[in-house]
Amino acid sequence: QLVKYSDNWRQLEVLAGAGVLESGDREALIVAERTYRTYLHRRSLQQQDYLADDALFHIERAAVSARWQRYFGGSN
Repeated sequence: QLVKYSDNWRQLEVLAGAGVLESGDREALIVAERTYRTYLHRRSLQQQDYLADDALFHIERAAVSARWQRYFGGSN
């Protein structure tokens, strides 16, 4: 079922549905991706580059890093 979808959101939903990923983690990862994609879309519409200040996504980066540690045990 996981390889059936190419988009991250549905892959995360499948993982959560299979019990591999906790639903709260799924939601946190989707929120992080949605926030970053919104930023990229806005920058694109403004015809600006995609580089962001390090501090801009510190909450999202921390959320993703925490899940990476939990599920993969690696750094970042």
